[in-house]
Amino acid sequence: MREKALAILLIFIGLLLLLSNFGILSGNLFLLIISAIFLFSYYRFNRNIGFLIPGCILLSIALFNILQSFYNINPVYIISFIGVGFLMIFFIHSSKKESSYAEKYWSIYPGIILTSFGIILGLISKSPEYIRYLFPILLIVIGALLLLRSLK
Repeated sequence: MREKALAILLIFIGLLLLLSNFGILSGNLFLLIISAIFLFSYYRFNRNIGFLIPGCILLSIALFNILQSFYNINPVYIISFIGVGFLMIFFIHSSKKESSYAEKYWSIYPGIILTSFGIILGLISKSPEYIRYLFPILLIVIGALLLLRSLK
């Protein structure tokens, strides 16, 4: 049964790639369809997280591309959207009852880090020149203070 489902999935992805190469299918629609296939497979194959991860990441990239086509969004915010994809993994997969603590909460960490990092980079890129130097210096000072505190 699994081999048959995998064969159908590969044929479908191959058809989508062929349609995309001929220009019949746009890139954003292609990403949304592939994402939907992975998300469907996640629910179909006993909530296998191996399908959920690429499904959420591709969905977040597709949403960023769609929003960027309507609004003038700084490309550095793609990092934040990928972080939101990891947070989607947490919210979707945490509803699984029998998963362990590590299996449930691992995606929160890259989600928060990437989302925060993308927002900070986006704000720095729009800030005046002196702020670009102030933020790294602030990080160095905070790191040095934490290091000195740990040595005591």
